[in-house]
This record gives sequence, C-alpha cells and structure tokens, in this order.
Amino acid sequence: MASLDDDLREIEALSAACQRPRVKAYLDAYAGQIRELMNAANSPPASVETPPTAGAALPTAGAAPAPAPAATPAPAPIPRGLPTPSQPVPLPTPADRAQAEPSLMYTGITGFAWDQDDYGKDPANVYVYLTSGLDGIGEAKECVHCDFGKRSFDLRVVGFKGKNYRLRKDNLDKDIEPSQSKVIVKKDRITIKLRKAKGAYGYDHWLDLVSKRGATPAAETKAAEADPGAGLMDLMKQVTSLKTAMAAERRSCGWRRACPRPQASPGSACPNPHLPTSHPCADVRRGR
Repeated sequence: MASLDDDLREIEALSAACQRPRVKAYLDAYAGQIRELMNAANSPPASVETPPTAGAALPTAGAAPAPAPAATPAPAPIPRGLPTPSQPVPLPTPADRAQAEPSLMYTGITGFAWDQDDYGKDPANVYVYLTSGLDGIGEAKECVHCDFGKRSFDLRVVGFKGKNYRLRKDNLDKDIEPSQSKVIVKKDRITIKLRKAKGAYGYDHWLDLVSKRGATPAAETKAAEADPGAGLMDLMKQVTSLKTAMAAERRSCGWRRACPRPQASPGSACPNPHLPTSHPCADVRRGR
C-alpha cells in the first residue's frame, strides 16, 4: 500500500507540472487506476453467513431480516492502450513523437557547417555544426530532439523562444551507426555527431554531407547485386574525378604564383609569357 501511495503522489506531481494536454490526460487516467486499487484494498471484506450451530436460537417469524452487506463498487474498466500499474510505462518512440506533433510548423535550418575526422582515426565521426540563431540553447536542452536512421537524421528544436526549427537530411553520403550517433547541446550551439559505419576496409571518406548521386541505399545495394563490377567502376570514376579536381587546383595555384599581377591593366606586359590561353593574364599578354 505504501508503494501505491508513493506512485500516486509522484504521478499527481508530474500531472500538475505537465504542459501537454495529451500527456496530462494519460497521467490522470493512470492515477485514477491507482486510486481504484487503493480503494479496493481499503474496503472491508464481505461478511460470510455461517449456518446456525446446534442450540442456537432460530430467528422468529416477526424478527426483521439482517441488513445485506453493502456491495463494493466494481473497478472502472482500464482504457484501451493504457498500461496497468504492474506494467512499465513504455517510452515514446520517434514515430510517437512525430504523431504527437502533427500540427507544428517548423522553420528550416539552412545555415550549418560539417566536418569529419581525419583518415585513419578509429572510430571516425562526421560533425554537423549549428550556431546561427541558437543563442541560449544550452538553457533549453529539453527542446532539442534528434532521430537517427541508417542514412539520415532529423533534428527538431521545439518551442525555443516561441519558434520551432528543423534540419532533416535523408540521403547522407555514407551509412552511419544510429545507436552510436548523438546530438550535443552547448551554450550557443548544437553539434550533431554522426558515427561512421565501418566497412570491410575501414571508414569511408565522405565527399559531401548529402550524396549528390541521389540513390538510396536500397537502390545502390540492388544495383551492386545486379552488376558486381558496377561498384568498382563507380569507385574508379570517383577517384578519377577527385584526381582531376586536385590537378586543376595545383595548376591554378601554380598560375597564381607565376603571375603576381592577374589584374594587370590592358596592354601591360605579363611576367610569364608561357601561360596557357585559359589563364586570365593571357588576354593581357595579347593586349586585349
């Protein structure tokens, strides 16, 4: 009985501090069940009529019959979907939270930056940084919720300074470990920490936060099963594209070092007469 009293007091305190109508009704219904159990435990047991023993006086015809015992009220039926006091209350799942917030209007978060750990680090993570418009978010950590999928995350900031914010990415560049990913809330910023999924040859290097190919993991797996060599050819294309971009960057850096006056006036001489025609000083060298 003492444990039921403690449970009832704690549930009533939670109900008084609760702000969501749906959660408050849930707690009130659960408190009603505990009160019914306490009332049933405190009510006296029904008297059992025993047969008269030998020598006992039999009731006379004019005597009034004994009053019948008062019937104890039957406990109210438990609403469907609510747990009994002996069952633990299930924690809300991401689907339950999404269903409980169908009418919320969100402002999309467009300003963010991302980075990843250096190659060879174990374990390796990808970090998404959000700082704009989140001054004081460290004092409202309960407003921040983030759900992780195999190749997605959904960050929601609900009721922060009267607004709701959201950042959702459904097609990440590589797979992640949802159970080992988390969101970190600091004084004026939010950091999403995505744990990379380890492959057969270690952790893959991400080229971007979101895959530009637009293929879902299921589609990529199906294509790889249909043509095992397609994945290798795709990897070779990516390596070739990366090498081409790096070579172009090196050439650009060499041109900038070779020509200290890229913005020279028309007709002036260029210090390097052997620049390619695509260089900005080539037109200056030709007097254009």
